[in-house]
Amino acid sequence: MLNWIRAVAACVGLCLALAACAHQQAPVYTVQDKAFPPAARSLNLAQIDSQIEQAAIARGWKVEKVKPSELRVSIEWSAHSTVESITFTQRAYSIRHVSSISLREKDGYIHRQRNVRVQQLEEEIDRRLKFGAS
Repeated sequence: MLNWIRAVAACVGLCLALAACAHQQAPVYTVQDKAFPPAARSLNLAQIDSQIEQAAIARGWKVEKVKPSELRVSIEWSAHSTVESITFTQRAYSIRHVSSISLREKDGYIHRQRNVRVQQLEEEIDRRLKFGAS
């Protein structure tokens, strides 16, 4: 009887551990054609590029210019890293996932901390573009 209770307790513990791991996963968050605020609509592509680059750097991302309307950004923390592509026009921008290391990416899901960092980047971009080139 005691062995049976231990077996049940072990199964419950395993289920709780698996549930905790699953809770850390979330659908890959993307930003798709997010419209710029009115103050940013008068900016040229170089000014938009600069505002987005400054926002990324302020949040700890490394920035690489791919072409005039595309940036590749990456960030590392602990043993994790993620790479994102930011594309933009004079009206909107998108952030798309490129790759990751140690974020348990599978079937459209990824560690939720990656999403937190992308959402913080999105908020910083929005904050900087809200005031245009000022």
